[in-house]
Amino acid sequence: MRVHYYQCQIMESDDTLDTVLQRIAGKNLVSREMSFSDTPIIAEHVSKNGELYDTDFTLRRMTGGPGLAARGEETRDFQFNPGEGFGEQTAVVWSPKGYAAIQYNHRGPKSVGIANYIGSFLRGGKDARMEMTPYVDPDIWTRFVDCNSHLGMECTINAQSLTEEMAEGNITLEQALLMRQATGMGKLKLSIFYGQDRPGGDVNLFTQVKQLFERREVVESLKVKVRNDVDAASELLNLFGHQDSDDIPNDELDQTEGRRYTRESRLREIRLVFEIWLQES
Repeated sequence: MRVHYYQCQIMESDDTLDTVLQRIAGKNLVSREMSFSDTPIIAEHVSKNGELYDTDFTLRRMTGGPGLAARGEETRDFQFNPGEGFGEQTAVVWSPKGYAAIQYNHRGPKSVGIANYIGSFLRGGKDARMEMTPYVDPDIWTRFVDCNSHLGMECTINAQSLTEEMAEGNITLEQALLMRQATGMGKLKLSIFYGQDRPGGDVNLFTQVKQLFERREVVESLKVKVRNDVDAASELLNLFGHQDSDDIPNDELDQTEGRRYTRESRLREIRLVFEIWLQES
């Protein structure tokens, strides 16, 4: 199980992380459910654990599910009642210092959806929102922002939804990353370099980086090439370094009789790595 670390900030609201999570916790499950792009998301679990908050978000998926398989038998359907679907769960542990550790679930709620969900419970008007950005080493980020010129970038994307048919249709990268139905594993490696140096603070590169930040869960690596002086050698800065994520072995997690990893074990293991990360970062 992979865990990504994020910086989070509440904007245009007097709410704190504590007050908005307590507000959500005080509502029943029906009142907690929100829909984004016709997809229901709910914070099924909210609790305070020491100085940290434990949460577990579920996206209810109504199509494209797996089947029940057994040796010597053909795969068959799960039996659902009307309104039931597949629950894709994403555990998140929050720190009041402005950080969050998010479990990666390919089909579950992602950072953008979680930020929108929290934002929908904030008080302060239509501009009240939560912003979540992947953690970047402060020194690396400063060197990126303050460099004299940008030369380009390299990134590797886990393009599970990018098919030949999409490519032939000239689909944009953003559209490919937004596709929800996985059609096979794969990686898309991009190298984008300018024919000449661009001034530091180039809007186009910052826009590209921001879009990739919003899809952190599927962007495996992101490096930007910069130069600090006209006569200086170029430098490749790794924005997503070793400090922005951790991997937890699946055998550390407990399973239910229904073959799901338990909420308790997912949150437990995330807390363990998150507490260490908070001390070291």
